[in-house]
Amino acid sequence: MVVTEIVDKLQDSLNAGDVDALLDLFAEDAAVTIPALSPRTGSDQIRALFDFCVGIKVRWDFKESRLTDFGVECAVDQFDGWANLMGVAPLQYEPFRITIADDRIKSIEGSWSETTLMTLGQAVEEFTPWALENHPELFDGDGDYRYSRQVGAGFIAAAEEWMSLKEGRRG
Repeated sequence: MVVTEIVDKLQDSLNAGDVDALLDLFAEDAAVTIPALSPRTGSDQIRALFDFCVGIKVRWDFKESRLTDFGVECAVDQFDGWANLMGVAPLQYEPFRITIADDRIKSIEGSWSETTLMTLGQAVEEFTPWALENHPELFDGDGDYRYSRQVGAGFIAAAEEWMSLKEGRRG
């Protein structure tokens, strides 16, 4: 498979919520490191991560892609249910690196843009302590997200509840 086909299939599979098709693209020892989510290594952890992403309704829009010696570097706009509710979508990754070897994704590494860091900071600082207190089932014992599709959907429900409470305080 050509590198650009792998990247197109990555975007299409995530946006369609097809975790099995996503996993077919990854090497067994692959790693995914993106902000706000702890690094995931290996197919079980990557499956759980992408199940979580499907649960929060993540959609990636790749742009400005360029081939490199290691694979592809691009910018990515991420839309998801949580970011949409919080009014901080899209979350922008700059750069977003996809390393490819032997027709498989070896790693994904993303960093948020300065714009995203500025707009996201306040929402995360306000929401996270509230969610930890009111919805501890969404987190593990270390305060990290639990990774599953159900927990992702739970984050959307918690965000809706939080926004409703926040609006009620304003009203």
